[in-house]
Amino acid sequence: MEVVDLDSRELRTASFAARLHRLRVAYRNGAVRDFTGVSQGLFTALANCEDPDTFLRERVDGQYPARDVVRAA
Repeated sequence: MEVVDLDSRELRTASFAARLHRLRVAYRNGAVRDFTGVSQGLFTALANCEDPDTFLRERVDGQYPARDVVRAA
């Protein structure tokens, strides 16, 4: 799994599981969300873009199936 830190107000990290085509985004507020059906190219574009918050809103959120990840306490 590839993990990158994001220079963003809302997002902390993004990781990509190539075999599963899954993008996992960790938000600064502690939430974690998985997006499925994502390509390596889209993950790379997110990792290298100037504004990850806008990129996620415009190119990922609402475009790919998503689910919140619930972590055990």
